[in-house]
Amino acid sequence: MPGFEALLNIHPLFVHFPIAITIMALVFEGASRLNKDRFPPVISTALIYSGALAAAVTVVTGLNAADTLGHDSPGHDLVHTHRDFMLYYTAVIVVLAAANFIIAKKAGDQLAATWGKVFRPGLLIMATAILVVGTDIGGQLVFKHGMGVQLPETISTGQAPAAADSAKAVEPHDDGHDHVH
Repeated sequence: MPGFEALLNIHPLFVHFPIAITIMALVFEGASRLNKDRFPPVISTALIYSGALAAAVTVVTGLNAADTLGHDSPGHDLVHTHRDFMLYYTAVIVVLAAANFIIAKKAGDQLAATWGKVFRPGLLIMATAILVVGTDIGGQLVFKHGMGVQLPETISTGQAPAAADSAKAVEPHDDGHDHVH
């Protein structure tokens, strides 16, 4: 498959899972507060556990991907910032999952009640906020700096395209949309 052959590392295969799962966990956490019968907390709980697992796998692939980048690559300092945010996110979501697993066994206990009403949603909001910032930085790495992306010119020549090539004119095309030439 040509798309997989062009991957510089496997990190892109995993990055979207913790993003989607954590955001859905937050959505279902909120929905369960509005209507527990229709959206039982077990849905957000399962998503929290899945998000923690997905985050751990994604961090491993991300650290391996970062090791393959040179220190002179564009946006390299941003790689460290992205890594740090994603490590913070992973720490929060894993602590949330572990604490939820331990505290949920104390159903009826005052700690479990406070956990479910205050700390669990608070940590989930915190994890999601950190995730969104880290994801934005990851998006900058890919879409602004081309990190982890090989442009067709790069694949055929082994070198990045010249700066002058990036300022090509946009021209109308016969099929009704513009193309860069």
